Amino acid sequence: MAMNKTNQEITLLYLTAADSRRVNLRFQDIRQVGIYKGMYCTNPSGFNVSLSAGVCEISDGDYQVRVKTTSVTTGITAEVGKYLVLRWAYTGDEDADILNAFSVATPATNDIVLALVGGSSGNLTFDYGDATYPRTQPNTLDLYLKVESTGETEKYVRVRAGRIQTNEAVVEIADQKILLDACPTNTRIDLIYITAAGLVAVVKGTASASPTVPNYDGRRVLAEVTLTTGYTSIPQTSIKDVRNFVTLPAVPDDITIERSSAGKLQVKAVSSFFMPAAYVGGESITFPNGLIMKMGYKAFSGLTTIILFEDAFPTGIVSAVGTPEHTSYGDWENVTVSNLSKTGITFIQQAETHTGMRWMAIGY
Repeated sequence: MAMNKTNQEITLLYLTAADSRRVNLRFQDIRQVGIYKGMYCTNPSGFNVSLSAGVCEISDGDYQVRVKTTSVTTGITAEVGKYLVLRWAYTGDEDADILNAFSVATPATNDIVLALVGGSSGNLTFDYGDATYPRTQPNTLDLYLKVESTGETEKYVRVRAGRIQTNEAVVEIADQKILLDACPTNTRIDLIYITAAGLVAVVKGTASASPTVPNYDGRRVLAEVTLTTGYTSIPQTSIKDVRNFVTLPAVPDDITIERSSAGKLQVKAVSSFFMPAAYVGGESITFPNGLIMKMGYKAFSGLTTIILFEDAFPTGIVSAVGTPEHTSYGDWENVTVSNLSKTGITFIQQAETHTGMRWMAIGY
């Protein structure tokens, strides 16, 4: 364009001399500020600091420039307990428009933080991960699958493009808009999440005067969106960014769970487990939880049959059952348990029609 048109403004008009002020103005709020490469601190002596070569993007709030140093920068003085920062401001004076390093108690809005200085003279330390003012790094993932307001009067949110990795593949997700349901009463919180198939989906919350966030239930949630009664647009302030770019995968405990050759979780077959196949005969089996199961067969002799255990239950018996054995399909009679003890069971039949009893008892 040769000139501004309607609501479109350009920073460099057609045939306009491309001086540094105009060129640098183009990158304000376009490229993220911060240290892109190098610029690490060392302490050669005393309170002197040297800064390795590197690249940074820095702004004064109105103009923005990319600065590259090609060799070590020396002559910086540090103070223990203060932050080393880089500061730049556009002046129009080529001799004054340079990057400067300062030691400050509190970094200014447009300062690039190098490190928090600790230690002592000749033994300075440099904390790049201070919780209050960490080293200024460009957040290159800031727009990755970010949920944003569309800026329009509509019930949509925008989900920027990105990708996820499942157990089976890398799934690409396109930049798209997602429609949210109306909120007729009170306030509601919806979840925007990514399915394993790479689809953007919504968990609709419950409208309430004091709404709560729906359970994540293991979903890859990108944002929590708060919707108010009769809303017609969704401002950025209603969108809570909850993306977690470093999510540890579900790790098998290697005792009961393992991954199959296809990468899926499955129950692990371990020889040390208690398996029914390990039973080699005998009256009793003791389970890992301490329960004891006894079983066997006893031929009936008369109406009452007493079964005495080879070894008594140490503490007590919990339950006992029996299955009568019959040689023909004649008139079967009921068989009941008349006595239970640590040492045995007594079965009674109404008539001598059964030949024996297959029994089982549980105790501890």
